[in-house]
Amino acid sequence: MGDHDTSRDLDPVPVPVTEALRAYGETYTRVARAFASHAGLHSTDATAMIEILSAEELGTPLSPAKLSDQIGLSFGATSTLLNRLEAVGHVTRSRIQTDRRGREPALDARGATTRG
Repeated sequence: MGDHDTSRDLDPVPVPVTEALRAYGETYTRVARAFASHAGLHSTDATAMIEILSAEELGTPLSPAKLSDQIGLSFGATSTLLNRLEAVGHVTRSRIQTDRRGREPALDARGATTRG
């Protein structure tokens, strides 16, 4: 059990893959910032809106907890962010049908106008 060498199990990631991931991250950040500027949002709020839009387009429920995981904020910070977006009319929250405790962020008409 203690004799197993795990270093051989972890192949190094090829440089082209890591470079592609870095380029993807850079492009995503640039697009999110441009969207934030266009929509008059803070970049973190824009990132949340992008995740909400994506979930809506895919038809998948997005709970505040799942959004929190996706954007890398604590649940409390995500709740504050959603309150801020709801206050300015970018999102509304409705009950997730499978879980009466949670509320799923959903775009309203004003939020949908940021789609371009």
